This record gives sequence, structure tokens and C-alpha cells, in this order.
Amino acid sequence: MYEVLFRRYVALTIDQIIIGTVAFLILPKEIYNYNFTYILITQLVLITILNWIYCCSMESSKYQATIGKRLLGVMVVDKDDERITYVRANSRYWWKLLSGLILCFGYLMAFSHEKRQALHDRMTGTYVVNKSFLLFMLNCQKDDDVKTDIAHA
Repeated sequence: MYEVLFRRYVALTIDQIIIGTVAFLILPKEIYNYNFTYILITQLVLITILNWIYCCSMESSKYQATIGKRLLGVMVVDKDDERITYVRANSRYWWKLLSGLILCFGYLMAFSHEKRQALHDRMTGTYVVNKSFLLFMLNCQKDDDVKTDIAHA
């Protein structure tokens, strides 16, 4: 269920392409008349804000995933395999930034963890899981609960 590292990082790339495209379309073309440092800082701030809104909104939504994650069949859950709250998604986003700061060490931590949690997942109690497998497991649990109810009736 947790063996989704490759899909997870491809999803991140897809999401960054989406955010980068939106940022490019939003920025007024006149900004490119300024010096390089001003342009770079403006783009970084805009991309950070767009990423923040996008990740928090999508990961705490009923889909539990960004567009990239949805395309690749993975989703974000808490320790009980439930949808995360907006507050937890917000915390996860800021920890994600920290995960990437020092040579992406926080992301690389996922390779050494049994449940493939990166730093931001560990700090917020979240997991990125295979959506199909999770739904299968939840359906099996539901079937077991029904069988148990019938047996006790």
C-alpha cells in the first residue's frame, strides 16, 4: 500500500508543471522589464502561494490528492486512512518546504522508512498510499464486518 514512491515523485513533477504554467499565465508580461532578481523573487513568491493554496485545498478535499497524485492513483491519508483536515494539509505543506531545503533530505528519508514516509509525512502523521489498494482493503474490512454481524445475529 505504501510502495508508491516513484508515482509520488512523478505526481510532484506534474503538479509543479501545472503550478508553473498558472504562475506564468498570471504574471503580467510587464514584469519582465525589471531586473532578474526582482523577476525571480516575484516568481518564487507567486509559485509558493499558488502551491500552498493548491496542495492544502486538494489534499484536504474529497479527492485527498492533487491532480498529479490523482492521475497516478495515490492519495494522502492520516493514520486511520481517513481524509486529512485543511489544518493538517497546511502543516504538511510547510513541512514539505523544509523537506526540500537541504538537498531534499526530507524527501529522501522516505526511502529508509517502512511506510515510505518523508519528513513532512512523519511530522504531520500522514501517509501517501495506493488509492486502489486502500479502497480494496477498506472494502474487505467492510465485508468482514458484515460477516461478523451476521455471525453474531
